[in-house]
Amino acid sequence: MNSSLSKRESNRQRWFQLIQDWQTSGLSQRAFCEAHQLGLASFQRWRRIFMSEAQETSEPPVGFLPVKVV
Repeated sequence: MNSSLSKRESNRQRWFQLIQDWQTSGLSQRAFCEAHQLGLASFQRWRRIFMSEAQETSEPPVGFLPVKVV
C-alpha cells in the first residue's frame, strides 16, 4: 500500500509541475495539452484541484468598508 501512496504523490507532483509549466508557456490550455500529449479534461481537472486548494489556504478576501458621502 505504501507504493500506491508514493505513486499517487508522484502523479500529483507531475501534474503540479505541468500546470506551472503551462502558466509560464504563454500557450492556451488546448495547445499546451496537445504539445505534451495530455488530455484537456484531465489537465483542467487538476488545475481546478490546485486552484481550489490555493483558495482554501489563502486569507479570506477583504470586505467592503462603509463610505460616508458628505
